[in-house]
Amino acid sequence: WLDAAMRACKHTEETDKQLNEKEFEMKLFIDCEYNGMGGQLLSIALVPLDKQLEPLYREQVVYEPVDNWVTDNVFPKLDHYAFGPRFKIPCSRAQLQADLAMYLNQYDCIHLISDWPDDIKYFCELLITGPGHRIDTPPMTIEIRRDLDCESDIPHHALADAKAMRDKYIELGLGHGS
Repeated sequence: WLDAAMRACKHTEETDKQLNEKEFEMKLFIDCEYNGMGGQLLSIALVPLDKQLEPLYREQVVYEPVDNWVTDNVFPKLDHYAFGPRFKIPCSRAQLQADLAMYLNQYDCIHLISDWPDDIKYFCELLITGPGHRIDTPPMTIEIRRDLDCESDIPHHALADAKAMRDKYIELGLGHGS
């Protein structure tokens, strides 16, 4: 038992060293919209620090009654509802998880940055595909920063909010967006 624990600790140290050497090559800014406090995830956006790279934006099919505030303030800004079903069709949770896995696995190492803990919660819930099963991902770290809280051009739209967060990060001199 002790030998196995020591091997696991050694592996962790080696993994940490590899992460530090990569210097978190890919910084991704995350924002989510959801159906009120603790409600269903409605949309998610992951936006790279490098403005030349493609973000991920997905909307999920809504399967629960929608909160009145969300109906008035979030739904009109979701692409599918604002621009009609031909623009972008919300996907199932399984499809969202598949898209997320494909997007994340294009990178060797990810540093996820958010301005709100619930965004991280919803992201982590998406990683779990079933009892004892999860999406395989590259090594990841998470950072939550209150100083990135800002208003976007389209408040309560995950993609616009994540891009605004990235721009604020650059404005603060914390990174450059190429």
